[in-house]
Amino acid sequence: MATQIQVLLREDVDHLGYKGDLVEVRKGYWRNFLQPQRKAELATAGMVAELTARMERRRLARAESVEEAKELRDMLERTTVTVTGNAGPQGKLYGSISAEQIVRALESVRRMRLDPKLIDLDEPIKSVGTHKVPVKLHGGIRAELETIVEAREVGADHPDARAAAAEEAAAAAAAAAEAGEGIEPGAAEDAADAAEQADAAADATADA
Repeated sequence: MATQIQVLLREDVDHLGYKGDLVEVRKGYWRNFLQPQRKAELATAGMVAELTARMERRRLARAESVEEAKELRDMLERTTVTVTGNAGPQGKLYGSISAEQIVRALESVRRMRLDPKLIDLDEPIKSVGTHKVPVKLHGGIRAELETIVEAREVGADHPDARAAAAEEAAAAAAAAAEAGEGIEPGAAEDAADAAEQADAAADATADA
């Protein structure tokens, strides 16, 4: 006699799954907890194939209807992800938080692989704190994913720190040149070259 049954979750259940998931549970758990609290319903044989396909589309964040897009939106808006960015002693980020970082954080907490192109930021995230990240979904549906950005302090010799310092030097040299202040010939170009080299080093470190 089978001791496991398949049920469709009506809401998120800790350590079991999320609303809309098809999961297997012990009959006693269904009878004593899920059913009395209306947290799930029995999955019939006719429901299983469609629910399995829908869960796979949701895992890949590929809604095929407005209804599915709304389900994705509701899930995303019940979710909080945390990402970290390299920063100096005062907590100021070097560079910005990428869409890929947000996508990886989401996958770690929701087992969902979102296309980074669906992250629709008006401008890069360059500060620590809590941000509402816009996400584009099927049929014009939009969601806001709560994203907490935390600082990871790195030393002055880190590629990100060197890149930031070189960019600041280039900006200062360019501003001085525009203002007509005396600077050594080629100083702005040298600073710009240093910034490019530091950026390349930072990219190599990130890809490693």
